[in-house]
Amino acid sequence: MASTKIINVLRTEEFEDILDIFKEASADEVIFVLPKRGKSFNNEGDFQILSAAASESGKKVSLLCANPDINARAANFGFQILSTSAPKPQPAKVSAAAYQSADDSQEEEEEYENDDSNNDRDSEPEIVEAEEDPEVPAHDEADEDISGEEPEEEEGGAAFSESSIETGDDEDSDYEVLTAAKMDKTLQDVFKPEVKKSTRGVKLSPKAESAQKPGVRKPSSLDEVEIIPQRAKPMVSETKKEKSQPAMKESEISNLTDKTLDEIKNVWQSQKSQDNSPVSLNGKVKPPVRKFSPERTLRMPRFFSGMPKRMLWSFTGIAVILFGTIIFISTGKAKIIIKPREQKVDFRMAVSISDNFSTVDPASNSIPGQIFSVSKTVTETFDATGEKDVAQKARGKITVYNEYSSSPQTLIATTRFEYQSEAVQEKGLVFRTLKTITVPGYKVINGKTTPGAVEVEVIADKAGQIYNVGSGKFSIVAFRERGDTERYQKFYGGSTAAMKGGIVGKSKVVTDSDYGDAKKTIETSLNVQMEEAIKAQMGGLKILGADKPEIKSFESTADIDAAADNFTMTIVGAVETIGFKMEDLHSLIAAYLSETNNLQVLSEKLSIEFEDMVFDAEAKTLKFEAVIGGVAYKKVDNQKIISGLMGKNESEIKDYIKTLENISSARVVLSPFWVKRIPKNEQRIEVEINY
Repeated sequence: MASTKIINVLRTEEFEDILDIFKEASADEVIFVLPKRGKSFNNEGDFQILSAAASESGKKVSLLCANPDINARAANFGFQILSTSAPKPQPAKVSAAAYQSADDSQEEEEEYENDDSNNDRDSEPEIVEAEEDPEVPAHDEADEDISGEEPEEEEGGAAFSESSIETGDDEDSDYEVLTAAKMDKTLQDVFKPEVKKSTRGVKLSPKAESAQKPGVRKPSSLDEVEIIPQRAKPMVSETKKEKSQPAMKESEISNLTDKTLDEIKNVWQSQKSQDNSPVSLNGKVKPPVRKFSPERTLRMPRFFSGMPKRMLWSFTGIAVILFGTIIFISTGKAKIIIKPREQKVDFRMAVSISDNFSTVDPASNSIPGQIFSVSKTVTETFDATGEKDVAQKARGKITVYNEYSSSPQTLIATTRFEYQSEAVQEKGLVFRTLKTITVPGYKVINGKTTPGAVEVEVIADKAGQIYNVGSGKFSIVAFRERGDTERYQKFYGGSTAAMKGGIVGKSKVVTDSDYGDAKKTIETSLNVQMEEAIKAQMGGLKILGADKPEIKSFESTADIDAAADNFTMTIVGAVETIGFKMEDLHSLIAAYLSETNNLQVLSEKLSIEFEDMVFDAEAKTLKFEAVIGGVAYKKVDNQKIISGLMGKNESEIKDYIKTLENISSARVVLSPFWVKRIPKNEQRIEVEINY
């Protein structure tokens, strides 16, 4: 089936793109609608290539253009030139759309009703309305299956999009379209429709006025016509300044089939952006709707109106170049990411800490510290779990007083004290001291005499529950036996707690495990309380030796195998040490490595252990051995690297980096993307050390 393809060429369209569309077209004949001036078809080379492609594909090529130079070149290569040479049409009742004037300040409305003045209009499609043939039924508007959208307008010609519309040959159609185009041969020479002798009236419905939508097809037995609709101003609008051309004769209309006329109408409607001023059925023109035009709306300021366009574009280009140069120079930045060489470290350092030091001193390996002194007493009661037959003496504590003399009195161990109390029926309950004591003399202060006193532990002279006496007064048996009444009355003892542990028979006893477990428990409690007390005072300082307090005293109310239902242990601990800042120790290590090995360190890359800690209480100094391990890094001179890299390109940067021995690797980031050299302004260069 023979077919025709119409390619509407934009002013800005490249010849290569047009040639690709030509090669892909399946039609037997291709018609090019060209602007007067454009980027394509302006030299013989384009026509030569098109001629070769047409010969190869066997396609017939025709051109429609208002530029005589282009037509002359096309004729040289054997292409057919189309033009509008048809005579004026017969007068008929015409309904035409109003067109907006090219002048920005004026809009006109015109009515054309059966008037020969229509022949002088701009070369635009005409829609002829005649009397309806009564013998032919009215065409159902629903049968018209072509709908379109108004194409976008774009300066320089029609939009370049491609779609196909297939029109049908319906004998009952009420529509015929007459288009006056600039062609040397009539439109019948392009489309070879079947000739109809009778002319029928043409009645235009509003739906036929609307733009045809590409891609919608109607069944047809005629040849296929491919149409490329416009997105911008149609070809007709570009020739408004030229002399208007006459429309086709009415006799020629009769020679066109309904389908062919519909196809022609569709082509013109796709080339012509639909005017928003619809045509009424009575042939009168409705007021036009003003459309947005970039050429009119975005007008150039008046102070540029007298300037030649070429000069204006030159100034614009210079401004763009200057602006780009400024951006290029001012926005260049460089980021240099460096990884220094690593070196393992493993050494020991003797360190001294004292509150007498005020600063870190690498020469003496000393750092300042703060004294901490904490003391705690812990008392707990435990149950005895053993049981056996025992004969055990009661024991307790008494305080011995001296009201006899201001001179001290010595009492040897096993000195007898007799319990004196009216509540006890048994008399002569004697308790003996377990060690030798010296009772201080009395003191007279402000006329008041205060006796000397000393506490001593005593044990019953015999076993049995009878010696488990309460608090009371004790007298010295030896002074009574010697008859030394004054000493007997003024040397005496007293207790504030009962004597305990006297028993004969089966009883609870403290076992080895009872005693040992109780001692561990109370020592753990002491350590926990000491640590909590130190943490409350340390304030972020590092304290060594706080987990090993010194035990000042330890007491238990019952020894191993002692008869007792329960027993109480009391422990007193103390710690005195020095706290210091870990930052000071890291500074001391960093100074040592920098001085001896030219290395720099990161605290998180080092491990430090403490050994041989000794606290000198008199000198208030803590000494220890610091065992240091981990990784250090070679020193990197940032300023030297910046100075050495300024202004260098990629190859020069690589060569320079290779000369730096202390660097393991480096990465240089230039921004924005067009920057190819490191800036010469060091303020725009950033160095980042990546360990």
